[in-house]
Amino acid sequence: MRHFFAVVLAFVFIAAAQAAVLADHPLLPRLPGYDIHESGSSDGFDTVTLQDFKVKGKVEAKLPLVLQGRVTARAYTTSAPTRSNLQIYQNYETALLKAGAVQLNKGFTRSADEVRLGHHIFRLPAKAGQAPSHVLLYINSPQLYVLTVVEPAAMTQEIQVGELQDQLKSTGWATLYIEFDTGKAELRPESQGAINAISELLKQDPKLRISVDGHTDNVGDSAGNRKLSLARAQAVMAAVVAQGIPAARLSAKGFGPDVPIADNRREDGRAKNRRVELMRQP
Repeated sequence: MRHFFAVVLAFVFIAAAQAAVLADHPLLPRLPGYDIHESGSSDGFDTVTLQDFKVKGKVEAKLPLVLQGRVTARAYTTSAPTRSNLQIYQNYETALLKAGAVQLNKGFTRSADEVRLGHHIFRLPAKAGQAPSHVLLYINSPQLYVLTVVEPAAMTQEIQVGELQDQLKSTGWATLYIEFDTGKAELRPESQGAINAISELLKQDPKLRISVDGHTDNVGDSAGNRKLSLARAQAVMAAVVAQGIPAARLSAKGFGPDVPIADNRREDGRAKNRRVELMRQP
């Protein structure tokens, strides 16, 4: 179970007695003869970070592999196993490859007799305008295996105009977490709520001028991250101007990884550093 709990980060498991979570994931049913021992879900937005697997072939996957979205996990157990580790693996491998998935790795092998143990990571084809889904299969033993599914989902921007006003008044800046695809500066549809909040903030205070400042984590080239953060800040600025705010009231800057607010050694810290700040201007 050690590997299972290491994989699912910031994740609360719910007792199997709760009938609402006893169903299989729609994508993957359980093997006959197995029961759900533990299950849980993150209906909004969560992160799973994988540090220790070997990438198969030419599939591109940088380590650590950070998967974000809607996370669900189910641990399946049986008291009378009739399948080997290999049979469990091959059942799901066949089903996922048939669905068009690409397998990123082949898990770990502890010895010649214990094949197919460890995490098996599959990437499903991405739907239009979305990130791909991922399936993580962990085989602990013929008595226990775990399926974790990470599906595309956006972190909801819940901050309101009043909160932006309070932050600007108390500190001179306000922080927003606006979702972008990795390495890109195009605004995603779910960012519209944040754009609306910035526009309404400026409409309510006609004298307010702000700088839209882009920030990234420290993963990748620093110069490239500065360029990317500027492009993202400019995209936010352009979207606000498109809502009728004069361009003269806004400016855009990109700081890349140079001004972190959290520990870049941890994924939760890197997520906090990937942000947009609104800075009050004189």
